[in-house]
Amino acid sequence: ALFRQSRYDDMMKRYQELLAYLHVVTKNQSEKVMTKIVDFVSGSPDMDFLEKFYDTTLSALKDSQNERLWFKTNMKLAKLW
Repeated sequence: ALFRQSRYDDMMKRYQELLAYLHVVTKNQSEKVMTKIVDFVSGSPDMDFLEKFYDTTLSALKDSQNERLWFKTNMKLAKLW
């Protein structure tokens, strides 16, 4: 709802809270959910928001050791440029 309302700052706060739980669930569960979120958010026309979103995601994934999702997210970030 926050994303669809273009309330990106509020959405990012909630997203960062979600990222704090990556270590609680299995790697497969986190990858499945994170892939859906990343794919959904990728449709945003706001390039500044997307860059911040991808950077936040990549920072969280650095610690989670989820290389496949890290790679997918990096590829989406590369497509911005």
